[in-house]
Amino acid sequence: MPFCTVCGTYMDSGDVCPQCGTPVDACRQMEAGREVQIEQPPQYYEQGQQPAGGPGTGFPPPGYGVQAPKSKFPIWIFVVAGIVVMVAFFGLFIAITVPVYMNARGNAQRRVCQANMRTIDGAIQSYEAMFDKPGTYPDSLDDMMQPGTKTLRSIPTCPCGGGYVWIEGAPPYVSCPNNATHTIQVYGRSRN
Repeated sequence: MPFCTVCGTYMDSGDVCPQCGTPVDACRQMEAGREVQIEQPPQYYEQGQQPAGGPGTGFPPPGYGVQAPKSKFPIWIFVVAGIVVMVAFFGLFIAITVPVYMNARGNAQRRVCQANMRTIDGAIQSYEAMFDKPGTYPDSLDDMMQPGTKTLRSIPTCPCGGGYVWIEGAPPYVSCPNNATHTIQVYGRSRN
């Protein structure tokens, strides 16, 4: 048996535990499941010496009440470093995604506006095709919404906000007042 069942001390050889004085026979009987009353011999200590402790000695086991050594690095440094890394990550994420989002949004609005202007130009051509006399154009967007000459279901607006400006001519066309890049090619010329 290498360890004492009372105090847990390693036992090289001998009839008693070198730490608590428990007889080896008593340890074997305790291992077998039988309780044995063990009388401890009185232990004398020199002044300033700590008694050996453990079960059955009346003293706490060795190391009882000893605090674990503190780490050399304060925890707050790890916390601050983690916060700095997270702020830097989110800052970088926002710095990349916001311009990409704004660019994609602007491109989508431009394409929708161009599609609306093409729809209006197609409605103007359909309006002209309804009459036998060529060159009969509507006077406004509302003319293309009238019963009998209805070529538009509803009057489209620019997704950037606001309605289109009606420009008289032969044929008339619409212009987007919101952005100079909202232009289309109609009848061989660029229109905004």
